[in-house]
Amino acid sequence: MEYAFWMDGAESLIPNQAYRHVVRMPDGSLLNRYWDDRDTPRDESWLEDVETAKHSGRPPNEVYRDLRAGAASGWDYSSRWLRDTGRLASIRTTQFIPIDLNAFLFKLESAIANISALKRERDRSTVPPESQCPSRCGKPLPLG
Repeated sequence: MEYAFWMDGAESLIPNQAYRHVVRMPDGSLLNRYWDDRDTPRDESWLEDVETAKHSGRPPNEVYRDLRAGAASGWDYSSRWLRDTGRLASIRTTQFIPIDLNAFLFKLESAIANISALKRERDRSTVPPESQCPSRCGKPLPLG
């Protein structure tokens, strides 16, 4: 299920901790980020990824993961993922909490809760009712 993909590991996170696509914020809310489990150069851009990592001043595996996550986002390579908008080597995709991704996931959570209520299966829903939801539900997303 798509929702399970994005929320994998959420139940075991403490504040200020991240696992794969999910991040527990200092206030306990859960938000999501783009992530890739592999930290190697992409097959289709091996040489370019190796060169980018060389110029980054960071451990290559971190750069490779950020490049992969940027590609997975569909925004490869928008300046939105770059610390220095002119340098791909400054990519930090996994360190951003994109508001658009979290808005889509909030809508998905709301739809799951609504469908569950309509089927009178709220107790078996994978998402708690909005009044009990410790993540995005009913809270504005942090903008900074």
